[in-house]
Amino acid sequence: MATLAVVAAGYVGAMMWSATYHRNIRLARSHITLDTFVSEFSEQAYPRQVLEAAFADFVSRYGSPVHASDTLFETLALDQGDLEDMLEPHLEKKGLASENLPSHLSQLLPLETVADYVGFLAKLWNLNDAT
Repeated sequence: MATLAVVAAGYVGAMMWSATYHRNIRLARSHITLDTFVSEFSEQAYPRQVLEAAFADFVSRYGSPVHASDTLFETLALDQGDLEDMLEPHLEKKGLASENLPSHLSQLLPLETVADYVGFLAKLWNLNDAT
């Protein structure tokens, strides 16, 4: 019984730490605007529409703006299902699903950072509508 109490206390402690950690990350990013997010990609030639779509995806899913260098799993705690949900509308616009990606897109997987996500979205965006 004591072991169960220790395990439960450890679980509750971890959950509280995780919630606090992610709340602090969100607070630290409250100053990020679309323009500051776009400026993080100034060295890439990504269309503004791609950056706006990615920014909206992360604000919608994560609840706050993000940095290009943020890791999807460790920093943002997004899992594969979250990423598939975020990409699904973009894939559907191109007549694709995550199961039938062209090889040049599937080679970009797995996505590890926000910058990876934006790069993937940019390549997807550039596919011909006939693809």
